[in-house]
Amino acid sequence: MMSNLVTAHLQRLFTKVLLIVAAVILVLQIGIIVINTIVGGETEGAFTSTFDTFSVVMIIFGIITVYPHLNRLAFHGVTRKNYLKGTIEAAIKATFLALIIALLFIGLEYIAIKVFQLPFDETIRLGGFGDNLLIASIGFYLSLLTTFFIGWAIGLAFYKFDWIVGTIAIIISMFLFGLLDYFWENEFVQITIYGISFDSFWESHLIVSLIGTLVLIVGLLTIIRNLVRNIALN
Repeated sequence: MMSNLVTAHLQRLFTKVLLIVAAVILVLQIGIIVINTIVGGETEGAFTSTFDTFSVVMIIFGIITVYPHLNRLAFHGVTRKNYLKGTIEAAIKATFLALIIALLFIGLEYIAIKVFQLPFDETIRLGGFGDNLLIASIGFYLSLLTTFFIGWAIGLAFYKFDWIVGTIAIIISMFLFGLLDYFWENEFVQITIYGISFDSFWESHLIVSLIGTLVLIVGLLTIIRNLVRNIALN
């Protein structure tokens, strides 16, 4: 199927870029750890630094699925439906690879601290994602996937309309990124409903975060689908 060809084409590109960026992150992280070990400074956890870097990468991935790959794929006979389905599948796989890389870095960081007795906390550092690895992994994955779709929507807005609409899309994306930060990097949210306080992360914030992020994803995919369905292929 053509959608599988789209997925394979984009996945090869995404995989190459993610692995190259991961190698750079690893080298930089090692250098930062060495410097901070010497001077006695604090080191940001590998999970957080990987997330921050891959967030930028995912925005770029979303945009380049439009420039230049949309016209290039259309030239080879790929339909709008194939493009939509194939790109979504490629995004899902690329985000999963990003999560695997982040988890691998966590393991390497933990081993390095234990083996070389580095002067850092031996607990797994997850930054603003809290202290639960499962929840942090879910937040990492859904946040990056949503970020990809935001970049994709921005690219389509510029492609289909003009710079004014594209700029508006960027402004809206700032609000969406703020929501993602609220959902997944604010562990101590307290919610009260009819006088009943739900201050447990598992009882309140996780549910709100999951539902909120899924609503964002569905909304973005709906917008993307409508933009792709009526888009002109030049």
